[in-house]
Amino acid sequence: MSRTFRPTGILISSLAAALAAQETDESAAQRREALLRLMQTPVEASSRYAQGLLESPQATSVLTRDDLDRLGPLPLVELLRGLPGVDAHELGSLGDFVGLRGSLIQGNPTTVQILVDGAPFHNPIAGVATLSGLPVPWELIDRIEVTRGPSSTLHGANAVTGVISIRTRRADTGQSGEFRAEGLHPRGFRGGGALRVGGEKWGFVAGAEGLSVDDSGHSYQVLGNPPPSLRPTPGQLEATSHDAQRKRRAFLRGDAQFGAHQFWFSGGGSQIFSGASFVGAIYTFPYSTSDTTMLQTGWSWRATPALRWEAQLNRLGFRQGIGPVPALATVDPATLGESYPYEYHREQGSLLMDWRATSVVRIVGGLDGARLTGRPSPLIGLMEPTHERSAGIFASADFNLPGEWGLSLGARAERETLGGSRVSPRLILMWKPSGQSHLRAGWFTSTRSPQVFESRVNSSLGPISNRPNPDLRPESADTFEVGYRWSDGVWSLDATAFSGRLRHEILRLPLAGAPPGTNQFQNGPSYPSRGLEGELTWWPRPGWVLGLNATWLHVEDPQTGELADYAGPFRANLWTRFSRGPWLGSLTLHHTARTRVGAYQGATTGEDRAAFTRLNGHLAWNLPQGLRLFATATLLGAPFTPQGSGFTTKPFVMYGGQERWGLGLGWTF
Repeated sequence: MSRTFRPTGILISSLAAALAAQETDESAAQRREALLRLMQTPVEASSRYAQGLLESPQATSVLTRDDLDRLGPLPLVELLRGLPGVDAHELGSLGDFVGLRGSLIQGNPTTVQILVDGAPFHNPIAGVATLSGLPVPWELIDRIEVTRGPSSTLHGANAVTGVISIRTRRADTGQSGEFRAEGLHPRGFRGGGALRVGGEKWGFVAGAEGLSVDDSGHSYQVLGNPPPSLRPTPGQLEATSHDAQRKRRAFLRGDAQFGAHQFWFSGGGSQIFSGASFVGAIYTFPYSTSDTTMLQTGWSWRATPALRWEAQLNRLGFRQGIGPVPALATVDPATLGESYPYEYHREQGSLLMDWRATSVVRIVGGLDGARLTGRPSPLIGLMEPTHERSAGIFASADFNLPGEWGLSLGARAERETLGGSRVSPRLILMWKPSGQSHLRAGWFTSTRSPQVFESRVNSSLGPISNRPNPDLRPESADTFEVGYRWSDGVWSLDATAFSGRLRHEILRLPLAGAPPGTNQFQNGPSYPSRGLEGELTWWPRPGWVLGLNATWLHVEDPQTGELADYAGPFRANLWTRFSRGPWLGSLTLHHTARTRVGAYQGATTGEDRAAFTRLNGHLAWNLPQGLRLFATATLLGAPFTPQGSGFTTKPFVMYGGQERWGLGLGWTF
């Protein structure tokens, strides 16, 4: 059975027309003030200091706390899917992953850096950070910034196609908090809550969130014509349909201020349990688990009104486990019981200086270092402990030039035991033809280090063998982009055109002269890319906003001259968010075009991923005494909506996106 969302588009258009008819001069002035405030929403990821969104030197989208309240407690992957340039993939119940600007070549999103209060979550063992494992509950997210384009100048290796930065909430003076509980269909429950307590010079926040769902009922299907070693049997297909999930996360943060000095600490953790995973015709994991922990402490000092110093220490721990697989006992006896093939921790320290040297020049610079320790695992072929180190230094200077011109120059030098030494410069020229518009042109560069799994691990699972390559070169990317932002208070436009090239792409390829099924990570050719991102926003009246964003993308496979794998050529979102009296909510209609799906493990799939459409909705009714009734929904355009393929646990099995709706009760105080 199929379904369309045509009535939704008619409803949105009708609402917009009715609202426009009620417009007055007074409400137009209120809208203008509200939208200009929105355009000055502080963002940090694109410059490493707080500035208005209108001033950002890179293509940037932001979701504020007000936006999140209207969008509702949806999974993070759904919130990000509604932004331009974002490739969101649900690759089984264990992981939600994102790429930016078509970066999922061979299906692996290894080129996006994810930050939580500045702490990096990129996985240095396998190169992928999952949104599902982030330790921050929805109630404690203050804002989400997505900076698109190479960003290694300010954020180091692995920010090749951009940065997703999550900032957590702080406590105001007094006490406040909220709790929610929601029943889900089919067969599930989720809930969460947060408490914020603060004084004049201190604050404390804590929150937790949980999800429990039974099997979704969605089937799995084989993509293309894989070799027998990678084709699931009917019994394995049935086993992987048992995709029950249990997820929980918790986070706390404390802040204290003493004169010009501010101190903070934070800690959080998450745990995921998911149902069976297929990894080859011989093996099926009965269940998988994933645990993430995060600790952070920091200090900042406002030495003068023009000079600020900041230091941070972060520790990230990660381990991924699987249920008993007796068939693997000859490879690793630990698999007779629950075992943990991936386990590591990473410590990082950083020092940042933000100095407004004169009214013309602002300088931001810093240095950082990190240490990685990985536990040996015979199952993945890591026979000895791994110890990796990295260090880097960067500086960026922003100049305010006559005639409303601006110039930003920056570079980073770094060295890693995994990726060697390199430099990542950037250059941006900006012009403000009026107080309501901003034009920019920039050249950005980035790198991605080879990961431990690619350069140090000799793994073999059944007939499939992956050989490491210690001679891998780091991937590098350079992009030239031109962007324009404009707002008159009722309408706003944000558009970016870009053209770039990804060099030395690290690919898993058949090893010449070796037995079939033997692969090695190798540097591939350069992938040229070009695209256009645009977002149009309209405020028809106070409390209502409607928007349309779209991304056109062309990433070329130089070997075939066709579109590269998983680089969707077009995606778009039509959305509205509102708050009126006791009501607030949102609707987001998403569409992704048919996407090429090529090869994995050296075998061609021969089948593309079909276009898909989905609708996210949230409606809340605020009652007296802080109570709130709400409903959420994620609806698919068809009963089976494939989201991704090519990752390690389901290499040729297309996963059906989960359709859920829920009813809940919340309380705010």
